[in-house]
Amino acid sequence: MVVDQNSGPLAPCEWIEFGHISLGGDAQKRIAACRLKGSASSTVIMPDGWQFESSLSASYGFTPNAMIEKALKFLRSEDGLDVYWSELSGKEVYIGRTNRERP
Repeated sequence: MVVDQNSGPLAPCEWIEFGHISLGGDAQKRIAACRLKGSASSTVIMPDGWQFESSLSASYGFTPNAMIEKALKFLRSEDGLDVYWSELSGKEVYIGRTNRERP
């Protein structure tokens, strides 16, 4: 089963419960979590050495193709990546391409 960290299971799945939780009650530290459907478990298990600050959860952003021109300003292409300036984060963001056509 493949589970997307934003939308949950990518195919119907009757045995998984999916949601987002705050780590340690900190609303700024939200992560995706799954558990067996019907379970009361609230234990979160992460790989050894995992830290929120260096995780995809801390830095993840999603911009639909239809919004790219409003939210992202194209800067350049380098090493197979398109580099944009994000108006939302105020940082450069990188988009890998399987072809050279930008949306």
